[in-house]
Amino acid sequence: MIFMNKKRVLPVFFIFLLVLVLISVVAADTNRTAEESYTCLKTKLGDNCGTLTNPEEISFSLLAMAYDSGIQSDCKSKLLDKEKSNCWGDDDCDIKSTALAIIALNNINENVDNEIKWLLNDDRKKVAKGLEWYLQIDTNSEFEMDCTINSKDVKIGADRRIKSISSSTCLTKDSTGYYLKISPTCYDDNFTISCDQDFISNTFYKARGIYYVSDRISTASAGGKTNEKVNGYCFSTSANCNYEASLWATLALAKAGKPISEFLAYLYSEGDKSENQKYFPAAFLYMLSDEDEYATDVKNSIKQRRWWQQSNSNDKYYDSSLALLSLYNLDMDEITNSKEYFLNQQADEGCWADSIKKTAFLLYAGWQKPAAVLSGTIQNCETAGNHCVAAASCTSANIRTGYTCLGADICCSTNVPQQTCAEKTGSICTVGQTCSGGQMVVASGTSLCCVGGICTSAAVIQNECQLNAGTCSASCSSSQEEKQFSCGASSALKCCTVKQVKSKTGIIILLIILIILVILAIIFRHQLQIWAFRIKSRFSSGKAQGSSKRPPSPPSSYPSLNRPRMPVFSSMPARFPTRQSPARQSPSVLSKTGKKISGEFDDVMKKLREIGK
Repeated sequence: MIFMNKKRVLPVFFIFLLVLVLISVVAADTNRTAEESYTCLKTKLGDNCGTLTNPEEISFSLLAMAYDSGIQSDCKSKLLDKEKSNCWGDDDCDIKSTALAIIALNNINENVDNEIKWLLNDDRKKVAKGLEWYLQIDTNSEFEMDCTINSKDVKIGADRRIKSISSSTCLTKDSTGYYLKISPTCYDDNFTISCDQDFISNTFYKARGIYYVSDRISTASAGGKTNEKVNGYCFSTSANCNYEASLWATLALAKAGKPISEFLAYLYSEGDKSENQKYFPAAFLYMLSDEDEYATDVKNSIKQRRWWQQSNSNDKYYDSSLALLSLYNLDMDEITNSKEYFLNQQADEGCWADSIKKTAFLLYAGWQKPAAVLSGTIQNCETAGNHCVAAASCTSANIRTGYTCLGADICCSTNVPQQTCAEKTGSICTVGQTCSGGQMVVASGTSLCCVGGICTSAAVIQNECQLNAGTCSASCSSSQEEKQFSCGASSALKCCTVKQVKSKTGIIILLIILIILVILAIIFRHQLQIWAFRIKSRFSSGKAQGSSKRPPSPPSSYPSLNRPRMPVFSSMPARFPTRQSPARQSPSVLSKTGKKISGEFDDVMKKLREIGK
């Protein structure tokens, strides 16, 4: 057996433990988790939901921390304290703040009926201007059909054209002759239709020359009745529609289990306007409608496959939160990449951009936790046998309240099973590919599916700013810094990059290197002692030989010392001069009788002899 000296084992053991600790710190530094952000947010909110005064910040904090019963209770109380008259706002009540508060309170099963009534009041719910509405009546019959619309007679020919209509201030034939145009003064009216043959009816609208036809169709047998109404409303506190407010208000209604079809027409038609792109309409519309084209739009708008940032927007945290929330239940590489990216963007304490709002929204959107139940009963939707679906996919009669769904989905008693990519006869495109000649659609159990085309490598054109991990914006946010990189043709834009968070990794690596050097010094300490002794001896010898001055004689009061020369060994490459200072005499010298005194020097000389053999 080999026994090690305890003096050797203990230093090496403790250094080994220190190395393990430092390695674990480095691993933790490079593998950040969402729990660090939850801990940071919890610390910032403290015992009273922080010092927050803005209703939006409180709502986002309540959404993120709803799983913690203590913070949930504190933030709920603070949010309710900020409520004015069934509404919220910094000064006056505003729609977006109220919508966010409704979403946050509904998430913890609080009653929000009065707040929803405030939203739907005629002072906020407005008829959307700029949309032209039409009424259509059709039949499979080959004969003419007589109908009545609110007691007005309408005759439809065998070719489906409108032959005649009684004088009406609300309805007139359109230029094609196939449809009835609804006057804007009658957008709030209900239209009751009855015909002498089996028929169908529906309303549709035109915006900027494009017709938008709903798949909602009413049917009735001969003599039966259908009811149609314009479904083109928005939200605003002024005469004109507010697009961002309408997006959030419609989402709030959807999460509360209220019908939203009458607001979708405005959201669809106005979403492609350049001035509305900064609100990220595709993310909201996919949450509300579950239509493939909007999921594709969200997916394709990712920046460098890591984050989202809309044009004219300086907040990639907010935009990325909307994207992650809209795609929450999909299996996409873009989601995984983005979440990994933001985990690596955490500050040392775990929060993002030192912002409660940004941290809370990102956590809720990307790493959402079910709310703790403080009052009443609330169950998981799918555990109870229901289905989590997009709001537009569930009829009012099938909506189930009192059940929770992660993401932006609502609880519905019915479900339309999603087909797989193979069942849709499509192909799965990998990261960096696009669907050429076809359309990207959502398929079950996978990312987006290319139908009617082939997956090809996407041509990525980046400017100098993007190649250096920057984004081009009109101005940089507080969490960004401006860099002198080109934004291509957009010379007016600035190149903004994320401010680098000081990392401890470099210091830790330096410490590890130093520890390794110490370990090597311990292992080879004898060789280092000999080497150092040789160097020192050569230096001392050279200094003595090169000196032409005699050392001063000691004072007469001091007795003279007998200083014999040290013996010279032929095996050694250099001579060891005697020490000149009496005050620093070597512990191993020759006595006056010539007998050597034992000491550490003898041990060293013995080892030197062994090495020289």
